[in-house]
Amino acid sequence: MIKKNKKKLILLSDLDPILTRFYKFKFEKLKNWKSIIAKSYPKALKQIEKEKPQIVISDIILKQGNGFKLIKKIRKSKNKKISKIPIIILTDLSQLSDSKKAKKLGATEYLIKNEVSLNDVIKKIEDL
Repeated sequence: MIKKNKKKLILLSDLDPILTRFYKFKFEKLKNWKSIIAKSYPKALKQIEKEKPQIVISDIILKQGNGFKLIKKIRKSKNKKISKIPIIILTDLSQLSDSKKAKKLGATEYLIKNEVSLNDVIKKIEDL
């Protein structure tokens, strides 16, 4: 459970620069949450290990890797602070097989970009 008095730190990993900047801006302006943007799998891993965010939001499609690999790496971390991070997959991939695979690997939520609003994502984060 995330402490209410502590500023949330969210890692956003997605290839879409407009989406990540929009989410970062809204998280910081609407909710006073801090956000880190990582456009590739290696950068996301590096930032997760360095910053230990409270939430990871990632697409499946990433540079130099993918969201499935990211979920596996997070869940297999020897550092409990990292292995227990809630992971929200936010993607265009709407096939049930992708959703099942992500959940089986340890994703907390699997959201389809064109089916959810920013407010839906904020609500999911607050519920975690």
